[in-house]
Amino acid sequence: MKEVEPRYMTDFADDSDAMLLERPDPPVAPRPEKRSRRQKAKAALKRLRERVRLKFPELTYASPEDPWLRRMTIRTIEHIAGRNYFVKPYERWIRDHIALGKPIIRPMLGLIDIDFEYEGQWPPADLDLEQPLVIVANHPYGVLDGIGALRLAEELDRPFKVLIHKDLMKVGEIRDYCLPINFE
Repeated sequence: MKEVEPRYMTDFADDSDAMLLERPDPPVAPRPEKRSRRQKAKAALKRLRERVRLKFPELTYASPEDPWLRRMTIRTIEHIAGRNYFVKPYERWIRDHIALGKPIIRPMLGLIDIDFEYEGQWPPADLDLEQPLVIVANHPYGVLDGIGALRLAEELDRPFKVLIHKDLMKVGEIRDYCLPINFE
């Protein structure tokens, strides 16, 4: 009979019941396959693409037609600037406000904690509410200027359209209120 070298000892009620037990060797994990640099680069690129995949692609200035480097540059700048902060309020806005058919711009600003203030009376006292009205945001690439113009127009309680950067037309919920302009 082969003598087994003890690996550990377990004590029971007293020393007379002590037993020497053999501990099995731990399982050996299979060695990962050696991958080439090209395979590693492809895997890293795949992980990067998964990380930058957008939940709401309409909330970006990047276009699918843009070259890859331009899209990644735009998305990186948007990420640094806090784009992802707006994802949860956007989800709530769609779920809680769009379906109700009520004014939608005021709740949008409330969800992102923007207090919209203006001086004077709105609408102006001399504004003929029967006549057509054009409101133009003076900063064409700014999102908040367009949203501010939409907010003012919404308070008129009549049909309206606001000139707005074409990229904001990706947000389907505001399309009915906007006239797109291409600044390229």
